[in-house]
Amino acid sequence: MHIQLTNGKGIIKIGLSEVGSYFEFEKPTSVVWLGGGHGTTAYFISLLPYDEKNRNEKSQIIDKATNLDFTDKEDEALEIIRPLFDLFENGNYEITFSNSENKNFFLDDYMLKIWDWHLEIFNATDVLQADELISDYKDFKRDKKRSERIICNNILEFTTYGFYDGMHLALVATQPLESIDSERVQYYKNIISSGRRPFAIIINKYCEITEEAVCGTVDKSFNSHHYVLDGHHKLLAYQQLRIHPPILYIKAIVDKDELYFSYDKLKEQLFSWQYEHISGNKNEINTTTKNNLPQAGHTWWQNLFRILFRYF
Repeated sequence: MHIQLTNGKGIIKIGLSEVGSYFEFEKPTSVVWLGGGHGTTAYFISLLPYDEKNRNEKSQIIDKATNLDFTDKEDEALEIIRPLFDLFENGNYEITFSNSENKNFFLDDYMLKIWDWHLEIFNATDVLQADELISDYKDFKRDKKRSERIICNNILEFTTYGFYDGMHLALVATQPLESIDSERVQYYKNIISSGRRPFAIIINKYCEITEEAVCGTVDKSFNSHHYVLDGHHKLLAYQQLRIHPPILYIKAIVDKDELYFSYDKLKEQLFSWQYEHISGNKNEINTTTKNNLPQAGHTWWQNLFRILFRYF
């Protein structure tokens, strides 16, 4: 389904640039950016403190709907969550539904395989703890046995979570681990084990860019990561049960001139060394780095597999 919004409130949106992306619900809640060669990290991720007000506003619209099983009833699912679209920014969106049987959301149409997946969820970044973490890092460096056993080159790596998504599809949380209720996860495990399939909602942004070259038209399109708009407890339950969840997938489609990425918003909520790394990446972007962004529906590592598969 394709929809064009013209009267959205702009509360829910995704910032996207060559550096990375962030999910915003009035303010950024999750930030993912290129590791830039630091240690063994492909991407750094920062989850920001949870705003219960935003949770309640979203819950009033969609909680009841997403707790139901809409397998083979995709049109009903879309109709029930339609009020959620009022919170989005204006623009073009594609909406698809993938169930636990066809797993279309997880299908790599080039490699013809179903990708494994993982919910990337960590503790929140709390800028009020900056001085304490600097002190902890100094203690860590003084402890030779510990620092030699754990590879950590700087305070950025010491305080910032990272992940690879080369062998699985990363679903990026928009609320931190501290907000998770283990009893609620168990509740979903019970109903999923009984055969019901409540769905999660995933959103990302896709920028279509093509360039002319000697060999013809070159596709330079890239995506944000896939952010969890709703369904963290359900996804953790599915993950523990090793079941591919039903996904209602919302893709925001923009042109290059519609991209935005607010460094000022991030500066307020990240550690100074995290912000310096992101803003430093902004000044160091080149063709090689740019090609490490998720390309046209695939992660950077999946694209490497695609190249190897094509030529060898």
